[in-house]
Formats: sequence, C-alpha cells, structure tokens
Amino acid sequence: MASSQQPRYLKYAPLSLDEISQISKTELLVAGIRLNVFALDQWKSNSAKRTVSVLFMLHGRRGTADTIDSLCYRLASLNNSASKSKYRDDCNYNHLIVISFDHVNHGTRLVNEKANLTWAENNTTHAMDMWSTQHGTARDVSNLIDVLPAYLFPNQDMDIVTKWGVCGISLGGHSAFLALAADSRITVGIPIIGSASYTTLITHRAKTSNIPLASPYLPTHFLATLSNLDAAVQPASRFRGKRILVLNGGNDNLVPAAHNERFLQGLREEGFTDDIVRVRVVEGAGHEVVEEMVEELEIWVGKWLVESWDGKGRSDSGTLAAKL
Repeated sequence: MASSQQPRYLKYAPLSLDEISQISKTELLVAGIRLNVFALDQWKSNSAKRTVSVLFMLHGRRGTADTIDSLCYRLASLNNSASKSKYRDDCNYNHLIVISFDHVNHGTRLVNEKANLTWAENNTTHAMDMWSTQHGTARDVSNLIDVLPAYLFPNQDMDIVTKWGVCGISLGGHSAFLALAADSRITVGIPIIGSASYTTLITHRAKTSNIPLASPYLPTHFLATLSNLDAAVQPASRFRGKRILVLNGGNDNLVPAAHNERFLQGLREEGFTDDIVRVRVVEGAGHEVVEEMVEELEIWVGKWLVESWDGKGRSDSGTLAAKL
C-alpha cells in the first residue's frame, strides 16, 4: 500500500485508494537493495505480454523509497490510460514498470544519520557526503539495469525491457542527471528540482552559509573530482539520443533553476531542441513538487516511455510476438 503520509514538499494529488488498489506493489531484493516494483503483476496478468519500459524513481535527501509511493502509483497508472486508448489510436505501447529504492545511507540502507545532515547541522563533511550519496545512487541504477530483467522476468529468454528511464526529486534529481550522463542505456530522464552541476550547487550553498571554499569543507582535491565527474561537465554527446524534461520551481532558493542554465545553454548550442530537452520552471513554486510538474511528468513519460518509441523517432510494435 502507499505510505500513509505524503511529505509536505510533495504537493500534488495522489490517486484514490480505489485507483491504488488496481496497481501492484511488489518488494524485490536485487544486488542487496530492496526495490519497490510497481505494476509488475499487471504485466504478468496481461496475455499480450507487451514489451516493457522501466522507470526508476529516486527520492530526496532524508527520504525513503516509500515516501514517494504516491508518485510511483500515479505514473504506473499510465498503463491504465494506455489500455483505454488515451494515446494515439495507431500507436502501440509499452507496459510501464516503476521502481523505487532507498538511496545510499537512507532508509533500510542507513548506517550513519549524521552523514545526511548539513553544515548548519554540524556535519563538516556535508559536501562529500551528499555527493557520495547521489553519485552512488546513480551507479546503483546502472548496476540494477545490468541484472534487473532476469529478476523481473525469470522465464523470458529474451530481454523484453526496451526502454530505461530515470526520474528523481531534489537529491534524486541530482542523481538523475548523473545517471543520464553516465549510462547510454537510459534514454529518458526527468530531474525534478535537481541540479546538473553539483559544483555550482554546493559552492553556492557554502557562500550563503558562510562556509569557506576550502578544507575541511570543500577540499581542493574534492573539487577537482567534481570537475571530472559532474553531469554538467560531460560532453553533449553523452546526452545525444535522449529525451530529457527538466522541472524546477521559480521560487526555489535551495536548488535555484538558474543553476541549470549554463548546462542547458550548452545543450542548446549543440542543437538540442525543445522537443528533445524540455525545460519547465513553474512560477511561484519553491523547493517542492507541485501538480503542474507532475502533469508535465505524466505527459513526458507517456510520450517517451509508454508509447513505443524506439529512440529513432519510430514506433515499435510493443508486443513480444513482434520481436520474435
């Protein structure tokens, strides 16, 4: 079942209990990580055995996989819309499976609560701790992609997952940018109230918190590491062929939308058009996920993960029979 209490920064309408009851939530242990898998049972019960898109949903700092159940259920409900021909009549569709898991040092993987605190909360290593969490989580996504189909579909001899996507909120949004930059198999990404440049984000926070840009808070060798690994410094070719939706709040002072502008401008200069990389800054929204963002998210996921787009502007058949 969904979590009984939705975090205050998630300000969108959840599904009704009746709607939730039509979507399965299965717990699965893979690579030592507990996964919440949404809508797997619906795929199993469908005799058509459609090909599958998998979307990883990544939570925010100090959250857990369970705290974003409401968003996972909303996205998984797109399967119901597809089956009722919400999408183009001539377009076949993939079955969407949504997966969430606890980030590094969060929830069931928590080993040190202090490492999730900020400088203001007396955590001297805040910058390195937060980077380690988001970078480790992005790597978790890639590791899971390696083996997940064998766990989800143990009786299938062929890989029926044709598309991989990642969506993240806040800290999860930072991870989503990193996963997009690092893994060519991920073709759809939606960072929400996240930053493509951790360097920009953490140095901005240091300045506004009166923290020196020096050891022990921001050692030079750590900043050098960021200059190589940050999503924003990766070549545009890393994002070629992907469909990216960037959602930020216009009044977000924690992760300002402006932090993404240099990265996004670089993509525009490389020919990335608005239909490939869409940016939406919701005026009046702070560091929160509001209904307008979720509606944009649903449209993007529906178009690029549920509809059977093959990454080259064409529609696949969407069924296993057509793959054989």
